[in-house]
This record gives sequence, C-alpha cells and structure tokens, in this order.
Amino acid sequence: MKHLTFLIILFVYASAGKAQSQQTVCGIFYSYDANGERIQRKYNCIYDGPAHPTDKPLYGVIYPNPTAGPFAVELNEFVLSVVMTVSNINGEQLSSVSRSQCWEISGDISPYAPGSYIVTVLVTREDETQASQSFTLIKDE
Repeated sequence: MKHLTFLIILFVYASAGKAQSQQTVCGIFYSYDANGERIQRKYNCIYDGPAHPTDKPLYGVIYPNPTAGPFAVELNEFVLSVVMTVSNINGEQLSSVSRSQCWEISGDISPYAPGSYIVTVLVTREDETQASQSFTLIKDE
C-alpha cells in the first residue's frame, strides 16, 4: 500500500512539473555526422507550450549580421506568406520583399550606405493569424 501511495504522489508531482515546464528554449544546437564531426551550427528556438498557434511566438534569426549586403531571416515555423521590409533608422522604408510558403526570406542592402537598418518581417501563418518581428541589421563596408 505504501508503494502504491508513493507512486500516485510521484505521478501527480511529475504531471504538475510538466505543466509548469512548458516554455520556449532558445540556444545554439549542433548537428554531427556519423564520425562525430560537427557539420552544422544553428540557433534555434524549441517551443514546448500551448498547442494553439496564436499562442506561439514568432522567433526569427537574421544572419549574417553585420553584413556587406546579402542577408537572410530564418523563421521558427513554416508560414503561408512573409513580407520583409528594410527601413533606415529614420523610419523611411527602403525596400520590401515578399514570399509565400517558406521558412526563410532573404534580402540585400548592398546599394545602401554603411550603418544600421531595421528589418521587419510580417508573417501570415497557416491558420491565417499574423505575427511580426523586427531586427537591427548593421551594414559594414
């Protein structure tokens, strides 16, 4: 009887702990080949939260940063469409790029002077909800 009570208490606390541990874990993850050599280094966010997509935050990674021109924004989810705008620090929109059904969108700031730029992505998810994220991108010479 003591063992059964102990197992029930253990199960209840384990279930409660799992409910509280639903969170987003972001970090650098590595991929290795069969010989144990690292083949890929990738920043990624793993979401372990509510199943409803509108509760899921949008996380993107912009790379390379700083850049001399070409750059890309990688998203944490597959989206129906994405619109990426590049603006200068004064808020003037310099360019806009759109793409449908993708994980990633790329752009180029080669024609512009070295400095800081604001890159904003607006996505439409598969359930027709929208989310956005902004990045600061530095252009070097």
